[in-house]
Amino acid sequence: MNEQYVARQSAVYGFNFWLCVLLLILGLIPGAIYITYKNIAARHHTITFYEKKYIARSGIFNTKENEVVFKGVLATSVNQTFGGKIFKYGDVKVDVAGKNDIVFQGVKHPNKLRDYLKTREMDAENVQHVVTD
Repeated sequence: MNEQYVARQSAVYGFNFWLCVLLLILGLIPGAIYITYKNIAARHHTITFYEKKYIARSGIFNTKENEVVFKGVLATSVNQTFGGKIFKYGDVKVDVAGKNDIVFQGVKHPNKLRDYLKTREMDAENVQHVVTD
């Protein structure tokens, strides 16, 4: 099964600004360790889309994998904070056919993910079949 799109979490999304400042004030080494850990953790948080499902993976030491059936998209929206616009990350909310809304938080380049999800949008005829099945 070939992956169609891979979304990754932004390393900047996970930072607590004031905690970083405190760690840098207390010492450069704890701050550097914290920043390195957050970067590595973000690299291990991916959402991989396939034709009929997506798989969300996260974690370094304790890993978590969530596989979800993905029939089609009804609508998508992107929410970016001011910092998100500067560092190019944001939240993508997806209205999925037959399921509750899905929110992908802290995604790198959220507009690219939204554009991909628009290619997966369902037309009115397909929505009716999903709802009645």
